[in-house]
Amino acid sequence: PEIIDNGVDGILVAPKDSGGLTSSILALLDDPASAKRMGEAARQKVESKFTWDVAAIQLKGIYERLLSNH
Repeated sequence: PEIIDNGVDGILVAPKDSGGLTSSILALLDDPASAKRMGEAARQKVESKFTWDVAAIQLKGIYERLLSNH
């Protein structure tokens, strides 16, 4: 839930909700245009937010915050 925007770049299903998972899969199979749109949105999100550069910047920020507390 921290990464997926429900209905935008994926579908969230509650843990152990096999009926919800089945319904979500069937809905995507019935609407390939939505499945494609969500897949493309997910790819764009990953390519922009989960790069090595972004990870390095975030890690640097964590270290700076930790060091400033001591």
